[in-house]
Amino acid sequence: MGWSAISLAIWLHLAIVLSAISLTPVLLWDPCGMRRHRQLGCVGVTAMAISALDSIWIRQSDHGQFSMSHRLSAFTAFRAPRIVLSVRAHDHAGHRQSVHALVISGLLTAGTLTFSFHRLPGRWFLG
Repeated sequence: MGWSAISLAIWLHLAIVLSAISLTPVLLWDPCGMRRHRQLGCVGVTAMAISALDSIWIRQSDHGQFSMSHRLSAFTAFRAPRIVLSVRAHDHAGHRQSVHALVISGLLTAGTLTFSFHRLPGRWFLG
């Protein structure tokens, strides 16, 4: 598959996911409650929610059907607002739990699944 054959949805998804991935370590190590943490947190949560929603249009593998990655995207789309709501309610334990759940499911697990051999990133990087 040539670069020009890759859909706009995949390029958008890739750009947004890379921004969320790059922000995650900064947010996990940043002191909580600081202005920078709140601002970057809003950007990061928004990026994760948008990437979860735009994955609906990415169905090149699995013969156009929804896959396990789409289930993780649904979880991310419904869980992302919990991060914001919990911190606004000063529920720091709930905020931390929601962040960890999204990082594990939305970035680590979904990211690992994309590198299977029949998916586009797997073909790019693993041949």
